Amino acid sequence: MGAGAASMKEKNNELDQGEKADVDENPAGAAAAVVPSPDIPGEESPLAAYKRIFRYAGPLEYTAQAVGIVAALGSGAGIALQNLIFGRFVTAITNFSSGSSSPAAFRSDSARLALYFVYLGIARFALSYVYNSLFTYAAYRIVRNIRLAYLRAALHQEIAFFDFGIAGSIATQATSNGRLIQGGIAEKLGLTFQGMAALVTAFIIAFIVQWKLTLICLCIAPATMLVTGVVAGIEAGYETKILEIHAQGNSFAETVLASARTVHAFEMRARLVNKFDEYLTEAHKIGSKLSPLFGILYPHARARRA
Repeated sequence: MGAGAASMKEKNNELDQGEKADVDENPAGAAAAVVPSPDIPGEESPLAAYKRIFRYAGPLEYTAQAVGIVAALGSGAGIALQNLIFGRFVTAITNFSSGSSSPAAFRSDSARLALYFVYLGIARFALSYVYNSLFTYAAYRIVRNIRLAYLRAALHQEIAFFDFGIAGSIATQATSNGRLIQGGIAEKLGLTFQGMAALVTAFIIAFIVQWKLTLICLCIAPATMLVTGVVAGIEAGYETKILEIHAQGNSFAETVLASARTVHAFEMRARLVNKFDEYLTEAHKIGSKLSPLFGILYPHARARRA
């Protein structure tokens, strides 16, 4: 019995020495075996990720968005035409004040231009209501499909995936990300098309009315678009980091609340609260970086308007 035990002990020592030798020869492989990493796909470009959202739309959503885009373009063109009508109204007042037009002509021009304002306001109200309603409805259905696909993909993951602590709370991710997606493809998308139509129409009218002054003012547009694009890109990166930190904090809080009895039994409340405060502090540090960006963006917008 003593000889058998000694033989088994020698074999165990040989196995331990072999394992240590393997670790020394291949430390990276040993680390990978001890700490596995999740299989996370690579990040897409912002434009590709934005386009991928619309893959979850159906024929009804595409039709609603197409009609909404046409309505938004018409509403944007109405903004530029409103300035044109107002300019003509100012011209009519100037001509009457200088004595170039008679009171009857002034009243006739004022009544006609006032009717133009009324007709344009009714048209813009109808077009704005149409594109806001259609984009909001389409965004709601697209986000619903995305949340369903996200939940289906989450439930198809292995249990080990959630042990890494990177997935965050499924409910938080679905709610927060869904809200961001819905905001980006609903009213904001309509406002984007409306602004583009207003910009193009305004430049067309300006070149027709006074092309020399338009060329002078044209140099402001590239600077505005450059500053806005850079600030918006940096802000989006910070917002993404804040959302990820909040998701991790919410997942941590859900785990703690699920084992509240154990936490209370081992007197771990203070340590866990401090751990949760670390998530909030980190998110606050990143959020404080947004203030200088807004400080760059809004004074630039005010200077442009001035």
